[in-house]
Amino acid sequence: MATTGNVIARLMKELDITSEQAEGAAGLLLQVAQARMPQEDFLQVADSIPAISDIIAKAPRFVVPARSRLRAKLSRLLGGLGSLAPLAEPFARLRLEKTTIPQCTAVLLAHFQERGGDRVESHLREVWR
Repeated sequence: MATTGNVIARLMKELDITSEQAEGAAGLLLQVAQARMPQEDFLQVADSIPAISDIIAKAPRFVVPARSRLRAKLSRLLGGLGSLAPLAEPFARLRLEKTTIPQCTAVLLAHFQERGGDRVESHLREVWR
């Protein structure tokens, strides 16, 4: 559980957000990863942070839409959130602006890279583009 707390504390500190917001944001991003990643890849992610299911459980519920690579690419080209655009509404329920989404992903990518290595970080980077 200490490692889980560390990722939440890191989000709180680096983004100046509450624990509820940090847990919710991390959980939402991990829901997307779990839904879009092959199971064996997500297991590597899960192995790098104990109690990952607790983080996911604290996130607002939402249905992760199927990923459209073309739509995500167009969104990024136009300055949007890419495949993470559907998270804008659940982030708003956490009282977080959609501009917080890329900030959260950057913090989480750094944390997972430190805990799980380059392979885990690259799995997450791919599904969060």
